[in-house]
Amino acid sequence: MIQLVESRQGDGLYRAFRPKANSTNTRRCPVCNYLNFASDRPDKIKKPVAPFFLAVNHSRAPDNPIWYNRAPLGKNKIGEFLTKAAKNAGLPGNVTNHSVRKTCISRLMDAEVPVNYVAQLSGHKNLKSLDSYKTASDEHQRKMSFGFEQQQEEISHLLKQSTCWQTGSQSLGARAAIQTRN
Repeated sequence: MIQLVESRQGDGLYRAFRPKANSTNTRRCPVCNYLNFASDRPDKIKKPVAPFFLAVNHSRAPDNPIWYNRAPLGKNKIGEFLTKAAKNAGLPGNVTNHSVRKTCISRLMDAEVPVNYVAQLSGHKNLKSLDSYKTASDEHQRKMSFGFEQQQEEISHLLKQSTCWQTGSQSLGARAAIQTRN
């Protein structure tokens, strides 16, 4: 059975499946952290299709344990939070909502996760639109460099052999003709 989950735009469109995370029971376990995060959410926002990030309730009473509003946190606020968190973590470069999205999609594709799964998770409707996320990762670049290095060594070896052939008593063409006759 296909579960339908509202898309991230909240525009009434639905994804064909509901993304899931598996518990690892470690300090960085996504399931444990989410359950802790969800326990502080208002009851009306504890539904599976509710927005994940909620706006902060700046006018709450000091004794009120719920510090979220029922409204989703805006993308500009998420961007500010993300930029500040990346700076505090010492991450290089300009970290934005889109750069994190692109990194996640690229890493999934580098891990050879089927493209249709990546599209379902990211909300892309067209598999062709994922082509712009395909880049050569550091690992792929190392493999390509290694491949070029091996090819260069083979070419160098072949050139040395052909030099030996040419400096012998017969030319390369003559030896090739003799070998084809035998």
